[in-house]
Order: sequence, then C-alpha cells, then structure tokens
Amino acid sequence: DFIVFQHAAARAGDPDVAALYEMKTLKAELQARYPGHGEMNFGWMYPPTMFLLVAPFGDAPYLAAYSDWIAAFGAIFLIVLYRLWADRWAMFFAVSAPPFFQAIITGQNGLLTAALLALAGGFAERRPVIAGVAAGLLTVKPQLGVLIPFAFAAAGCWRAVLWAAATACTLISLSVAAFGPELWLAFFDGLFAHGGRMTNAGFPFEKLVTPFSFAAMLGAPSAVASGAQLMATFLLAVYVVFIWRRVKDADLRLATLSTAALMATPYAFYYEFVIALPA
Repeated sequence: DFIVFQHAAARAGDPDVAALYEMKTLKAELQARYPGHGEMNFGWMYPPTMFLLVAPFGDAPYLAAYSDWIAAFGAIFLIVLYRLWADRWAMFFAVSAPPFFQAIITGQNGLLTAALLALAGGFAERRPVIAGVAAGLLTVKPQLGVLIPFAFAAAGCWRAVLWAAATACTLISLSVAAFGPELWLAFFDGLFAHGGRMTNAGFPFEKLVTPFSFAAMLGAPSAVASGAQLMATFLLAVYVVFIWRRVKDADLRLATLSTAALMATPYAFYYEFVIALPA
C-alpha cells in the first residue's frame, strides 16, 4: 500500500492534486506509474493534512522511501512502547507479534497511528502536552481517534484536550496555506463517495475489523449494519468514559482506549491491529 502514500507525496504540490480523491483517476495514475503490476484498486481517503506528513517520502526511489517509512515509524512506535514499559520482554512481544509484521508488510501507517494513540492514551495525565499533540496529529486518520475526546474529558485531562485542539487546528491551517481550501472540499466529496461504495455488496468487508463489517458479512442490509455500528460506537464510548473516570491506572486506560478504538469506527482494516499491541 505504500505506493499510494509515495504517489500522493510526489503529487502533493501539483495544481490538480485534488483529482487523487477520485478512485478512477488514482487507479489510472498508479497503473501508469507501475505498469505490469495488475489492477490497483486503491483509494486516497485521507484529509489534506496527510499530504504534509507524507511529503518527505515522495522524491526517493520506491525501496528507499519504503525503508525510510518503515524505519521511521517503527522506531517511533518502539520508542513510545519503551517509554511506557522499559522491559525487554515487552519489546520482544511487540516486534514478534503478527500485527507488527502486518504493519510492515502492508506498508501502511499503522505503526505511526499506533504510536500516536499510545502517546495519547498513556500520557494523558502525566504528560498532557505530549498526549494532546499526539491526539491532534492523529487527526490525519481521524476515525481512529473518535474516542479520545471522551477519554480525556472523563479523566479531566483538559490541558490535553486544549493541546489536541490547537495541534489539529494548526495542521488544518498549514494544509490550507499549502494546498488551498479546495483540497478540503475534494476530500469531503471523496469521503462521501467512498461511504456510498461501502454499501455495495462487492466492498471487501472481510478486510475490515469493525461491527459494521461483521454485520455486512452476515448479510445485513447497509442500514442495519450502520445501526449496529452506531450502537457499538455508543457503547464503546460509555465503556471508555466509565474506565477513564473510575480507573487511575494509566496502563488500563491505554488498554481500554487502544482496543475500543478499533471497533468505534466502521472503517478500520486488519492492518490497524497494531494499535492494540499496547493492550
């Protein structure tokens, strides 16, 4: 999947970069860039802030950029885990667990999002600035941070809330300054179009790990699957609020948040399982 991120990085400064939010355009560009590799049915559903993150990986050759991508995000993730639990067996478990290999093999950004969620959940009280900035940065993949505001509010971590809001607003402002507001309009158009595709029978529901996909794979209509997801998200929010309000142990708070985050969104793929490793 890294080919999508590198292609987006290479196109970030182009006047017509908004075309990447159309799956047909992205597919045609990827097949032209990588001829002979079959159909490439990828989508680019990230907010414009993601372009800021991937920009450094656009110019290097593919293998070099991919290696840098994995090395950088893998190192960040392992450093965060070590700061949480300075234990050699914790590190051994992390690097030998299947989700860690999935994050590497797919070339996705799971190692980064896992690190950001671990920072947000593990340091909310003792390092609110770090936790808030991490939560704000996680807005590059916003569906994984849906429960963070509930957790912070339940624990009274208001400094973390403020830093998260400030970081997110700064990222948005930088993206508007760099690419213009039109890119955000294209993002929302692409997002709604992709949401419509998730109601089709041919969508790869088996690759998702959410209540929505579970219901869809059982044959439930889209409205029923959406209702199941909405109920699950509500119950998970209540669960996170209960734990974060009643329990002071940072490890248990993080374990609660990192596992619930996977199921609180209808759109989380199997390669996101790495964010549950802290639990």
